[in-house]
Amino acid sequence: MTHHLLKLFTGGLTAAVGINGAPILIDPIGIGLSGTMPANPWLKPKENTLSIFLARPLTAPDVKLPEIEVQAEVFTVKSNSPLGEPDIILARYERNARDPVPLPVSREIAFVITAPPPTNLWAEAARITQLSAGDQIHLRTLVQKFADALQRRNLDGLSALLDYKTKDCALANGQDPDEMRQVIRKLYAEGMFTEPSFKVEGAQANALTFKLIAGGQVVWMFQSLSTPALVVRSQTARYTLPVFAAKIGGSWRIVR
Repeated sequence: MTHHLLKLFTGGLTAAVGINGAPILIDPIGIGLSGTMPANPWLKPKENTLSIFLARPLTAPDVKLPEIEVQAEVFTVKSNSPLGEPDIILARYERNARDPVPLPVSREIAFVITAPPPTNLWAEAARITQLSAGDQIHLRTLVQKFADALQRRNLDGLSALLDYKTKDCALANGQDPDEMRQVIRKLYAEGMFTEPSFKVEGAQANALTFKLIAGGQVVWMFQSLSTPALVVRSQTARYTLPVFAAKIGGSWRIVR
């Protein structure tokens, strides 16, 4: 299997970078970010895009920007490289302080992959051109069920809600789905659910914004660019939980 990574370096700009419209790496306030994330779960067969959104940070709009503001790229990984060294760069974006294009900037840079990850999502998800009022009700209900399962520490209910996502992302990354199901259960059971108390935020009816991405096959649900659909706060930690859904076999499912 070919593994693909998304890499982002930012300095001084608010930035959201991802694949096919899905934000994967975000610097919400322009403090600077250098990170790499797996891209396989978001890659479609053949045509894809490197998605870029840049803006001046609201907290410091007049701060002098560094020489290099943003570098983003999607690349394949050398099969024998434990450190994820680039093999082939598929798409790249770079902006510096002398760039004449004014901010904010929104770009989709096309690239093609010849060996797509073995996921089911792109073959099974319906293509939606516009969300109906009924769709939005179902999507809010889905997020509310997610929030309720978290608040009640309902591990079985949570696992069922996340099962499509867990299985499909495991396939995309060359992992065993059953092993990944156990990893996810353990992650919640020995992580968030050990907190003596916590509060889930974001499931209120008016809190969510919906955006169709990935050619209309996925809905991104969020509170703001810097705040995903759900945020869990405890006395010692803050957990952010992005939610992406798709209509599979006529029903809305959490898929990423």
